[in-house]
Amino acid sequence: LDPAAGHDLYGASLPGALVLAIGAEGPGLSERLRSFAAIRLRIPLADGVESLNATVAAAVVLFELRRRRG
Repeated sequence: LDPAAGHDLYGASLPGALVLAIGAEGPGLSERLRSFAAIRLRIPLADGVESLNATVAAAVVLFELRRRRG
């Protein structure tokens, strides 16, 4: 996950196996780890919401993947 990424979680194509990498809430992921990413996703937030806790962000993504894959 990358809050500055261009791919919206809800619109991105996410076929096959995935590895979900979530960095610390302050510094995020290291540049080295980012370099391995085939796709970077962001969770769209409502106006006025600055960020999500890393654990909450992981839960949102896992829920969306489960919803898509039934």
